[in-house]
Amino acid sequence: MSRRICCIASSDSLSDTENLLKEIRSRIKIDIPLLKSYQSVIKYDIFVFVLSKGAINNADIRRQVKEACDLNKTFLPIIIGGNWWKSWYLLHKYRWPNFHSDVYLLNNMKSIKKFYTQLMSLAGAHISGDPFGKTFVFITDKDCKIIRNQEVIAEVASNVPQDVTLFIGNHCLQLYCKEFDVIKSLNICVDTLDNEQKEVVTISFVSSIKIRASLNCFLYEEDRFISKISKNQETVIYLLSGKHKLKFLHPKHKNLNRYITIRTTAGEDKGIIYDFPQKPKECNFDKER
Repeated sequence: MSRRICCIASSDSLSDTENLLKEIRSRIKIDIPLLKSYQSVIKYDIFVFVLSKGAINNADIRRQVKEACDLNKTFLPIIIGGNWWKSWYLLHKYRWPNFHSDVYLLNNMKSIKKFYTQLMSLAGAHISGDPFGKTFVFITDKDCKIIRNQEVIAEVASNVPQDVTLFIGNHCLQLYCKEFDVIKSLNICVDTLDNEQKEVVTISFVSSIKIRASLNCFLYEEDRFISKISKNQETVIYLLSGKHKLKFLHPKHKNLNRYITIRTTAGEDKGIIYDFPQKPKECNFDKER
């Protein structure tokens, strides 16, 4: 059962609080309602408490906080914006029960990241990448894992867009494709948190090869079986970047075997036609159609 979260805030911080809750909903998909003054805390497990001048002097909020503390609820106390003086003043004036938690000062990136990390941990939420930052859309042609500092931060399914959030800074990523046991390196620099238009990152591990043959045969690369080729039917195979010597092997007659050497680049499409007895040749099926 997921833990239920709400927010306690007074009217003097209402605008900032609503903007924060909207951002939380957008970034990590957690919907946190504001607790009304007449509502009980009993049905909630976690409380995001916005510490402000109005909250300190509000009798309803004092009652709700005391009730939640008496029930041993979990608190995430925060101060939104302001400078060190505002934070010091609010912490100095606060004389209520102990939250048994640090107060998160949301006036710098480091503290905001810690707050989001703790919120996600308590809520049992999960996103790919960092809990706070700029969101990128990764699209790959093969299933892969995104690794940073030897830790898997995201898994991307073939041709399925995957949101990955990255905090401000430089990120040295490795994308590992288990199917081909290959790793691609990628460096991403994040200098803004603007998520209005997500940046798309497209990664290709292989090239797509369309094959047509005039007889049934098997396709090998050296001694490695690649695919069965059916007569006059289009077969698609995938090859890593580089030089490949392919062998069209007839199941019975060696004199029908033929070879072709091709060079491939990840992301490109090629075509091969094998019309026996001629040697297989590269082609462009799209142009032929």
